[in-house]
Amino acid sequence: MEQTALINALKKLIELGFNEKHLLFVLDSKYVLNAINQHWLQGWKKRGWKRSSGPLKNVPEWKELDRLLQSFPDSTFEWTKGHANNRGNEFVDHKLNEYMDKNM
Repeated sequence: MEQTALINALKKLIELGFNEKHLLFVLDSKYVLNAINQHWLQGWKKRGWKRSSGPLKNVPEWKELDRLLQSFPDSTFEWTKGHANNRGNEFVDHKLNEYMDKNM
């Protein structure tokens, strides 16, 4: 779900023409964040979209994320603890839940 949310956000930002601006993305998923900041994506890509310890889950989403991130050359990705009274994080969680209730 975290991958899909970021993928959709990146697509919308490209559509709006914001991808060339300096953007700060704040994620509460260390898994997604580490894939970006610790260059796990590059390693998985080199190994044919596999982890060094075995299969990689959600390969289509990782490939899409890798492709989209190329359009954001000046962006920063940081972590925030989820569900810890972070107003922005709680707002996004609320919007996501509304969307899921309506569309699932």
